[in-house]
Amino acid sequence: MQLSELQSRCRSRFRDPSNDIVTDAEWTDYLNDAYMEVVAATPWLATREVDTTAAFTVGVNTATITGMWRVETVDDGDDYLSPVYGKRPMDSSGAPRWFRMLGNTLYVYPTPDTNTTLNVSGWAAPALLVNGTDVPGLPPEHHNLLVLGALAGAYADDGQPDQAGMFREAFVNGVQRMAVDLSVDREGPLSIPDTFFEVE
Repeated sequence: MQLSELQSRCRSRFRDPSNDIVTDAEWTDYLNDAYMEVVAATPWLATREVDTTAAFTVGVNTATITGMWRVETVDDGDDYLSPVYGKRPMDSSGAPRWFRMLGNTLYVYPTPDTNTTLNVSGWAAPALLVNGTDVPGLPPEHHNLLVLGALAGAYADDGQPDQAGMFREAFVNGVQRMAVDLSVDREGPLSIPDTFFEVE
C-alpha cells in the first residue's frame, strides 16, 4: 500500500476525510513513527544489508559511517575485529583488534599506527515514507499495522486516551503476531537471533 493510500485509510478511520483535524503531513509523521517502531521490533524484516569501508589515518581511531542502523562485522580483509563494550585504552597504538559503534561514529582500538582501511558490514534502516507513492518495506498484508499505530498517536494527541489505548493495543499485538508469523516458514522454524519485543 502506498503512503497516499495509508493516509486515506487513516483519514477514514479517524472520521476526518477533509483533514480538518489531522493534515496529511501529520498523518505521514504518525505513520513513520509507527513504521520505525515496527522496524525496531522486527529488525530483520525491513532492513537491508549494506557493506562499506572506513578509512583510518595514523593516530586517528574514529570514522563516520552514515546510513547504517547496526554494524555487524568489521574486518581488515584477513581478520575480524571483535566488538567491545566499554572503553579501551586510547593511548595504545597498533593494528585495530576491537570496534564499537556509537551513533554514526565507528571507534577502533588500539589506535591505528598505519593508514588502515576496514570493511564494515551492517544493516541500514529503511527510508521514511515521504512521497505519496512510497511503499513501506513490510509485507503488504501487514501495512495496516502502520495505520493502527498512526491512529493510536493521533487519538492520543487529540485527547482521546480510550481510543488511543484501543488502537495502541491492537498495534502492539499486531506487531507481535507479525513477528511470530514471519519468523516461521511453512516448513519449520526460522532461526532469527537477537530479536526481542519491548511492550510498553
